[in-house]
Amino acid sequence: VRILRDENSVILNSVYAGFPDGVKMSKENLDEIQVYAVYSDKSEEKLSAGEYTVEKEILPDGKTAFVTIRYKSVYAQFGIKERQ
Repeated sequence: VRILRDENSVILNSVYAGFPDGVKMSKENLDEIQVYAVYSDKSEEKLSAGEYTVEKEILPDGKTAFVTIRYKSVYAQFGIKERQ
């Protein structure tokens, strides 16, 4: 018999990110983003800036950024487009 994990084990399921109230979402202020880890027991943990990475790719239109947030084995992706 091989046990992969104990039934009480808590594993990382996902991450999500958002901006605090009052902070405009833009590709220029990604340093103000807040990132949260979500675990299998439905608990959440706010991560500090040194725990995750933020990758930003500016698309050819120059107005859209594709953002990837990585923490351990999971990541979240979203796009930010400037309004005209």
